Amino acid sequence: MTTELDKKNQLSEMLIQNGTFIIQEEELNGKTLRIVRDDFIVGGSKARVLHKDLLDYEKGKELVYPATPYGYGQHALSTACKALNRTTTIFGPKLNQRSELLTQALNNGAKIQEIEMNQSEDFKKVIEYAKKYAAADPENRAFLMPGFSDEEFIRKTAEAIMSIKNQLDKPVTQVWAIAGSGALSGALQQVWPDAEHCIVKVRHEQSKYGTECNERAANKVFTAPEKFEEIAKNPPPFPSSGNYEAKLWQFLQDNEEDVEDNALIWNM
Repeated sequence: MTTELDKKNQLSEMLIQNGTFIIQEEELNGKTLRIVRDDFIVGGSKARVLHKDLLDYEKGKELVYPATPYGYGQHALSTACKALNRTTTIFGPKLNQRSELLTQALNNGAKIQEIEMNQSEDFKKVIEYAKKYAAADPENRAFLMPGFSDEEFIRKTAEAIMSIKNQLDKPVTQVWAIAGSGALSGALQQVWPDAEHCIVKVRHEQSKYGTECNERAANKVFTAPEKFEEIAKNPPPFPSSGNYEAKLWQFLQDNEEDVEDNALIWNM
């Protein structure tokens, strides 16, 4: 019997392989917002690249990734590695209670290394441990940037996203996206270089767990008032990660005069 999980995985695989997108319209004070629902993909938008390119990337090597507790990179990576029979080791900060995303990565077969952090330390310690682990055996291990924020991955993400243009009947002049490392926004800026790009950074300055965000050529930059580990106080009227892209919605409401009709909102 086909379970709901089976159906979710099948839909995710179809969207990735066909290069298609689910786009939902929402109204905001008389304006139409086009919501890209990449939350239907297991692992989110970055899985579009990982499922297609990991098979030959650093072939035969163990993939080493430093993961923030609430970022979807670990989920996307572990899901792709499970499907492609690749080995991955994910480094993350040790919490009182393991995050749901790190638990999912473990269930997908990833090896987990949890790093103790004291009050004065932040996520840079996790990155350093992951780098050292990969460097100790470079012939068999490959380090991946947090958030997959290297330029090659961003370029490939832009290529994977480009096909959405076939589904849009109106031009894109404004794009809103959440930003952890800033990699996804960097890809969106390549797809629509002439649009206005508005990003909401999830790394609050008082948070220990976020990565540094590269804003690139974003036109407007906001910072979520919640810490990375805190849930969005004003989430959108559709499914969205409380620690992540759900924090964008409040800025659409607070800046509604600047939000364009038919703006594209990326729910990753």
